[in-house]
Amino acid sequence: MVNWKEYEKKNDIEADEIIAKASEIAAAVVLAVCLLNYLDILFNVNKYLTFICCFITVIFLCVPCVLINKLKHKTTTLRYGIVICILLAVTVLYSFFTYHAVIAFVLPMVIASFYADIVLYIFTVVLTYVSIIISNIASIWLAVDSGETRLTFESVVYKGILPLALFYTVVAIIEYMSIKRSNEYVNQIYYNSVNLEASHDEMRRSQEELVYAIANISEYSSSQTGSHIKRVSECAKIFGKYICEDELECEYFSVASMLHDVGKLMIPNYLIEKTTRLTDEEYEIVKQHTDEGRKLLLNTPGRIMEMARNIAFYHHERWDGTGYHHIKGDDIEYYSRYVAVLDVFDALLSPRSYKKGWSYQDVYNEIISQSGRQFAPEAVEVFKKCYPELLKVYGIDMSMENDV
Repeated sequence: MVNWKEYEKKNDIEADEIIAKASEIAAAVVLAVCLLNYLDILFNVNKYLTFICCFITVIFLCVPCVLINKLKHKTTTLRYGIVICILLAVTVLYSFFTYHAVIAFVLPMVIASFYADIVLYIFTVVLTYVSIIISNIASIWLAVDSGETRLTFESVVYKGILPLALFYTVVAIIEYMSIKRSNEYVNQIYYNSVNLEASHDEMRRSQEELVYAIANISEYSSSQTGSHIKRVSECAKIFGKYICEDELECEYFSVASMLHDVGKLMIPNYLIEKTTRLTDEEYEIVKQHTDEGRKLLLNTPGRIMEMARNIAFYHHERWDGTGYHHIKGDDIEYYSRYVAVLDVFDALLSPRSYKKGWSYQDVYNEIISQSGRQFAPEAVEVFKKCYPELLKVYGIDMSMENDV
């Protein structure tokens, strides 16, 4: 499942990092310009005013870097502060350098577009117009190029403000359309993802309903088998907390484990309910329930059914390779190794038509003794951890008994 909040947070952090780097580069360029002018290599304008301009600009450009890289303060409000700082830097640059710094007004718009936030972008565009007006008026007194004559307000309006405003209106509209298109594309992806997740949820519910229906059939077919599969499912839910990657996988495991004996539906009921020892021929027939279980679930799609299909086939395999199909060790499917323990745990603890139930201490000792033989060692280790919780499924509270 896509976590869109985490996705958006990650994108915002990446945008912050890009903007911090852009601010650092811009500050370096300003310092380089100041140095080149001081050495008379590139420019030959008022050095005193150039130094003041560059010093103030670098201060404003360094503020976003400090906020992003040092304080790690990731909030929506911070974005507006960053844009304001960059706009102040651009205003200072244009006030001193006039048309030499005209391209600088693109910077705040580009910065705002990284966040793909329409409101922030409109805020930036409006402030950019304000910055254009203020910087053009200030340039009458602050321009470092003494050869440029802009002595009247009228000439500033017609030669500076209006051309710049017209140019950046075109740029702003193009950038706005780009952001809007990108957002529509992301929204479409989000919409498709939500629908896909809804489809997955619907499929998962359908699988669960199918499992419960089959479980009910088993219960009606055999009271022993019906109660057994429900208890194994409850125990699997406890095991799941230790062996599954997340809660959803744990839920899948609990539901899928209910079908571990589904193949017994294909075995004659008189053999399942038989109160005396099975003959060798009858035992071979009963053993077929693992193959029958896999066949029943063979063409059923979905993660739950895939898990159930494996469990149905593998849960009678032994770690030492002496199980039904002589599959051993790590070749036994992962979840089936754990169901094998739970299946035997319930079978020994519960009374059946052909035997009495064992004491829970004898069952515990038996399972521990079979570590590395009948059961996977890691499955037995999980059993040890879960043992008190497992007993509660059977109404046994070890803490109460210890108190007594």
